[in-house]
Amino acid sequence: MRTTKDVKMDVILECCPKIYEKIIVYLNLICKRANGELPTGAKFLRNLIRNHPDYKKDSIITSQIASDTGQIVKDKN
Repeated sequence: MRTTKDVKMDVILECCPKIYEKIIVYLNLICKRANGELPTGAKFLRNLIRNHPDYKKDSIITSQIASDTGQIVKDKN
């Protein structure tokens, strides 16, 4: 059994270490999303919008809310 810092897996992959490490990164991401530790993209965006000071809980996304949300997402990447 191989163990990463986050996920314990019993896997046999015949690939180069670089590819294996990339797979582990994605498996960790999936595990964190599945157990609620990391929000999905949709949940992340909903939380940003719901917590925006201009949002009035009326399902209307103003251009300012959209712009601010887009900037936050851009800055995260």
